[in-house]
Order: sequence, then structure tokens, then C-alpha cells
Amino acid sequence: LANLNGTVDKYYWMAAYLDGRLTENSTFETTVDVYSFHSGLNSAGDRQAMRAVGIYQYYLTRNLSTHASMAVDGIFRRQLEDVWTASGSVGMRYTF
Repeated sequence: LANLNGTVDKYYWMAAYLDGRLTENSTFETTVDVYSFHSGLNSAGDRQAMRAVGIYQYYLTRNLSTHASMAVDGIFRRQLEDVWTASGSVGMRYTF
């Protein structure tokens, strides 16, 4: 542990969010997050990551709605290959 004495990791994070009503029955939401990790250890390496999410929701009735969403995630590393993932969903919801 003596080698770690005085070692500092730094972590930065930033996020942006936007939502709104498109029509009387539909809404949207978007989120973007960016992360940066700087390790105090040379062997750990620095990493940056980002995530973007978009959601569309349509209200069929007061209690019944549908939605579609999409997300993209990425991790950037100097010592290893970048990793990208994408996901999505479509659904219907009944609220009591």
C-alpha cells in the first residue's frame, strides 16, 4: 500500500436533459451523460464514457400509453478497444 500513498483518482461527470410535449397526446425525453475517469495508477488507464437516451411516449387514453426508446452507450479506453452498445424498447403501459 505504500505505493498508493498520495495517489488520487479523478472523476468528472456531466449530464444534459431535455423533455417536452410534441402534441396534446405525445411527449419526448432525451438524456446525454458524459463521464471521465482519470486513475492515479499508471496501470489502470484513463476511461471516458458517454450515454444518449431518447424516449417517445404517446397517450392513447388517460390510463393507456405506448412508448419507444433507444439508448447508445460507449466506453473509450487507451489500452483496450472501445466498447459500444445499443438497446431499444417498445411497450404499452396501463396506469391505474
